Amino acid sequence: MTDDATEAQKRVNIELQEEDYFVVPGGRISIPFEIHNLADQEDFYEIRVVGLQSDWVKLSASVVQLPAEGREMVELVIELPFPPQARLGRYPFTIRAISQKTLAQEAEASLRLTIAAATNLQGRIGMLVESVNFTISPGTRFPVPIILVNTGIVEDSLRLSVEGIPASWVSTPTPVVRLSPGEEREVILSILPPRATQSRAGRYTIKVRAFSQGYPDPVVEVECRLTLSTFSHFVCELHPPRTQAGQPIMLQVRNEGNFKETFQISFQGDMLIEPEQISPMNIQPGETGTIEFSARPSQPQWIGGEATYAYSVQVQSSARDTKTLNGEVTARAWVPIWVLPIVLLICLAVVCSIAVFVNQQLGQITSPTKTFSAQLTVVAATMQFTPGGDQTQAAQTVIAQATIASGQTAVAILTQQAIGSLTPLPPTNTSIPAPTVTWTLTPLPTEAPRPTSTSQPSPTTPAGPTLTPEPPIRNTGRIAFESFRNGNSDPYILYTDDFRVIQLINSTAVDTQPAWSPDASKLAFSSNMNGNNEIYIMNSDGSGLVNLTNHPANDQYPCWSPDGQSIAFATDRDGNVEIYIMRADGSQPINLTNSPAEDTQPHWFLDRRSLVGTGEWIAFTSNRDGNQEIYMIRPDATSIYNATAFSSSNDFYAAAHPNGDKLAFVSNRDGNLEIYTMNLDGSAQINITNNPSADQFPWWSPNGDWIVFTTNRTGNNEVFIIRTNGTEPYNLTNNPAVDQYPTWR
Repeated sequence: MTDDATEAQKRVNIELQEEDYFVVPGGRISIPFEIHNLADQEDFYEIRVVGLQSDWVKLSASVVQLPAEGREMVELVIELPFPPQARLGRYPFTIRAISQKTLAQEAEASLRLTIAAATNLQGRIGMLVESVNFTISPGTRFPVPIILVNTGIVEDSLRLSVEGIPASWVSTPTPVVRLSPGEEREVILSILPPRATQSRAGRYTIKVRAFSQGYPDPVVEVECRLTLSTFSHFVCELHPPRTQAGQPIMLQVRNEGNFKETFQISFQGDMLIEPEQISPMNIQPGETGTIEFSARPSQPQWIGGEATYAYSVQVQSSARDTKTLNGEVTARAWVPIWVLPIVLLICLAVVCSIAVFVNQQLGQITSPTKTFSAQLTVVAATMQFTPGGDQTQAAQTVIAQATIASGQTAVAILTQQAIGSLTPLPPTNTSIPAPTVTWTLTPLPTEAPRPTSTSQPSPTTPAGPTLTPEPPIRNTGRIAFESFRNGNSDPYILYTDDFRVIQLINSTAVDTQPAWSPDASKLAFSSNMNGNNEIYIMNSDGSGLVNLTNHPANDQYPCWSPDGQSIAFATDRDGNVEIYIMRADGSQPINLTNSPAEDTQPHWFLDRRSLVGTGEWIAFTSNRDGNQEIYMIRPDATSIYNATAFSSSNDFYAAAHPNGDKLAFVSNRDGNLEIYTMNLDGSAQINITNNPSADQFPWWSPNGDWIVFTTNRTGNNEVFIIRTNGTEPYNLTNNPAVDQYPTWR
């Protein structure tokens, strides 16, 4: 450079606060610098950035007008895209100020931008890491780019190690990297946790270390956080699958996923199950839960032999995966079939004995060798008459009793014709007079004659239909619910204007947990139609289906904001179940709860008059205190509290009153699942169902007078309604299939 050029360059200067800047991939950084006009006259200076992609940089001013000796601050904003568009590394670049009056007058300043989430460049070894937060699904390989830098003055060989996770999860194609002085090289560290129970879901703090093989002292490390997402898998068995009625049966469920799961147990079939209430099974990963029960047919045969009755057990995980086990029980009829021939033989023997005895007595009465006087009296008669006919010609059977002169009694079975033809036998010996016989017919007083003609049968009044009272909720909106009545779970709608039920979707997937939008024009729901649980929305007629989440995690329990512009849902995309909020089009998902506990079942509502503070709240279920409790949080996370803090039981699935001042929720504090109501501050907790069955999934009617809920009090899950004071329970669905998760709008 000539002396003239040096003199010209000194007429403008760029003053920097720092020369090295660090920014994370996808991040943004602001770099202020000052342009100083050293000349004795006004000038215009064009500002340029050289060495970085043009779409990364933005200047507060591209041309600066400066008077003589004038100064002006300029801001350079660097906004990076996410990898791979912005790669990990160190990027030197230059800021230039060029005079528009004299092109020879310019100034430049050299800077260096390091793109990394974490850096450690102390000593002779340096390390850059592209990200310090990873979310990995078990069974999926996750690459972690790392740059190693030899900042020393001699050649060195560097080796990587990872602490905090099993060594078998980590691999790299280049375990040892040889670097010349000042050289840097990218190394890909691969993390592959197996899809097994040992890969427990949750957050892991790991340390990535680089050390020299030739010089043991210098060691650099970067701390990262790995979040292992959940996966659900389980197996279940019945032992034995076939047994006698009333004998113990063992249901075993093994959790082969990587997080603690809750399994709901339900039964299908016309069976009486003992115990009647089967509590949900909470099973840690890698462990097996066992439930013992017995089954017997609710309506066994009255007469017959041994019969076989089928039933099924449905096991549903918290991830909504369902497995069905088929079992059989054998039971005997009330009256064995072998009893019938014995009874018939006994009856036949009795009849024959009576007939023999009567014949013997008649022989004594009519014997011509005896001299006696007797009177026969009909003591029983069974008579059949033809209406309008001649009674004297009708056949009749009479039981005659003869009182013999000697005081003995004889019984005979005669017909009317035989009685009419009876005449004393002629004497065989004139010294023995013929017996005198007097007949008196006396019909039984307790039996009236009965017509037997088949040509004119007695008229039969047909039984009328059994009338079911109409549900007392006409014209109170629409109730959406999930039903298995077509073989798998799909959303249905019950219209309270005429109580018809329609199916919205007919798919082979698990479509569950329907939730109305505030204006009742749309339904959000969870479905695994794409292979994993996602949040979908559709119009209230089933059209316009859209996948909002489109994420490999497990997304479920959607609920709308009061204005219908946002949706809250539960997801395990961070390794454990959290409450997220997103826009109603699926954009801008945000982790609201951000807790290591399991937070699920959100319910977003507007509190208009509560003591805890009006405005919007989200009620949700959390086990952050060791058991399931009902928590309340503001949508901006500025306030959170435990509404059921004084309960040691499991309290879950909260739903708000239309006014927002009360909650309905489920609790097992009485030994089985019941529906409770309470104020938002947790006071005035009341059990409104108070039934030994499992009552759960409550939702308020639009006018707040009723609560719709799911119960198995009829033998399978049905949708019931009940007054808020616990009276007038009514079965709305009355279907042998499982009906559950009702919402009312």
